[in-house]
Amino acid sequence: MGILDSLTSMVGGGGEGQQGEGAMGILGSLLQQGGGEGQSSNIVGALLGGAGGGQGGLQGTLETLAANGLSEHVGSWLSNNPNIPISTDQIRDALGSDQVQSMANASGLPVGDFLQHLAQHLPQAASEAAGSGDNS
Repeated sequence: MGILDSLTSMVGGGGEGQQGEGAMGILGSLLQQGGGEGQSSNIVGALLGGAGGGQGGLQGTLETLAANGLSEHVGSWLSNNPNIPISTDQIRDALGSDQVQSMANASGLPVGDFLQHLAQHLPQAASEAAGSGDNS
């Protein structure tokens, strides 16, 4: 069973023993597993996926960050260069407080936790999505 099948069954209520139900069960499970290879993509996918398709997912988030002063950061994540870390304040400033609040609400996490997890996992998830590997 692939990761998509696992996530689908959890959202559908098939994941017994998960914390909560639906997206929060998935997110809680991923966050507990830590950041093994591929996990950053899964965590960011769950964070941004919970925020609804209107936010543009990973690509839309990266485009917004780049357009709002963080193009050097985003560029490092999408290349084979070392990933430049991003802070929670940089994410909030680039995305805007209203959008961050909306995304955090959709993910089911408090804003501070949402930003912390996004800052921790977004650079690696972008690298994984771009196929540039582990640039940490």
